[in-house]
Amino acid sequence: LNQGATIMASTGGSGAAGRVTISAGSFSASGVDAVSGFKTIVASRARANSGGQPGSVTLNVRETLRLLDGAALSIENSAQVADPTTIVPATLSVQAGQIQLSGSEITAAATGNANAGRITLASGGSMLFDRSSVRTSALEGDGGPIRLDAAGLVRLRDSRITTSVEGRSNGNGGDIDIAARALLLESGFVQANTSTPRARGGNVTIDVGTLLPNGSNVIIGGNRVEAFRTGLPGFNVIQAAAPDGLSGTLAVTLPQLSLSGLLVGLSTGRIDFGLLGRDVCQVGSESSLTLLGRGAIVAPASGPLRLEP
Repeated sequence: LNQGATIMASTGGSGAAGRVTISAGSFSASGVDAVSGFKTIVASRARANSGGQPGSVTLNVRETLRLLDGAALSIENSAQVADPTTIVPATLSVQAGQIQLSGSEITAAATGNANAGRITLASGGSMLFDRSSVRTSALEGDGGPIRLDAAGLVRLRDSRITTSVEGRSNGNGGDIDIAARALLLESGFVQANTSTPRARGGNVTIDVGTLLPNGSNVIIGGNRVEAFRTGLPGFNVIQAAAPDGLSGTLAVTLPQLSLSGLLVGLSTGRIDFGLLGRDVCQVGSESSLTLLGRGAIVAPASGPLRLEP
C-alpha cells in the first residue's frame, strides 16, 4: 500500500464496525497522499454518531511488516455513548517475522467516553522503531494496554510506547508489557501516564535479558510527566506517572552497563594465553635468559609478554 491507500472498516450507525484481517508473506505500507494529505492506513473506526463499537484489526505476516513515511495501523472510537461499560474494546494485533516502523505509527484511540482499545505486537525476530510511535489514548475512559513480545531485539530510536489518558473526570493509564531478549533505548520513551485527578497510572513491566540505554542513562519513574523529545542522546524515560493521582507500578530490568555481561553467550573458543605468556628468551627448565628492562630504558608496553622469574 502507498500514497494514501486505505483499507478501512467503519460504522456511523448503531451497529459495530467491521473487522479487518490481512494475511500475507510480507506487508509494506508507506507514504501520504500529496493532494489530500491522507495517510496510507489500515483501520477500523466507530464514528462520533455511532453505537461506539469499533472492530478489530489483525495482520498475520510470515516475514517482514514495514510501515514507512507516515503509514499507520489504527483502531478508533469517537462515540459518546450512554453506557461505556457495554463497549468491548477492540484489539489491534500484529504477528510478523520482523516488525519495522520508520516515521509511522500504530494507534488505538478513544476520543469519546469509552475505553481505548488494546495493541499487541509479536515478532519471531526483532522490532525496530525509528521516529515512530505505538500508542493508545483515551479522553474520558481508560487507556488501552500495549504488549510487545519479541524473540530478538526491541529498539526505540526517537520513538515511544505510550498509553496516555487526558480526561478530567475518569481514566486510568493503560498497562505496558515488553518482553524481548534486549531493549535498546536511543531517545526512547515508555510511558503509561494519566492526567486525570485521583486516577492511577498504568503498570509497566519490562522483561528483557538486557536493557541498553544510549548514554548509559535512563529516567525510571517520577511523578512528573516527561515531555517526549527526540535527538537527545541519553534522554530515555520509563514511567507510569499520575501527577494528581496514584502512580502505576514499574517492574523493569536494570540497565546493563557492562559489556562483559553481553559477551557471555559468545561461542568463540577461548584464547590460549599460555602461548602468549611464554618468555621468548627461555632456553629450558634449568636455565633461561630474561629481559628485565632495567637500566636506562624501560621495557615498552608493546614488548613481548614474558613470565617473571
